[in-house]
Amino acid sequence: DLRDVRERISRSEVWRALDRTEWSPGVHHARLGQTDGGRTAIICPDDMVDQMSSTLTAASVPHGRAQAAGLDENLSIVPASLAKGLELDDVIVVEPSAIVADDAQGLRLLYVTLTRSTRSLTVVHRMPLPDAML
Repeated sequence: DLRDVRERISRSEVWRALDRTEWSPGVHHARLGQTDGGRTAIICPDDMVDQMSSTLTAASVPHGRAQAAGLDENLSIVPASLAKGLELDDVIVVEPSAIVADDAQGLRLLYVTLTRSTRSLTVVHRMPLPDAML
């Protein structure tokens, strides 16, 4: 059950963004992840990777992009389709409903994205959360 994910980690938060271009909660938590040490990932729908990268660049937040071979920076943007198998200290999941809608195994993929963190999980969304997360 997706609702049980929050019990596994020490810190979890859910933030609602004001609009599709307003991702300041995600940027804020990305910065926190950089100061806490460890690896942080922003996991988002595959079609949002460029937008998230532009948002971080505009906020002067250094970051990398996940490749099939792994992560190249302490803060990386990870398309949801590449999240399986990763273990990270801090995870920011962006638009869980879009992750569910964009994949035939959407709830399974969302579960994978929500369970990558060992320390903290932040969910940032504009669209309503999937019922499985309520």
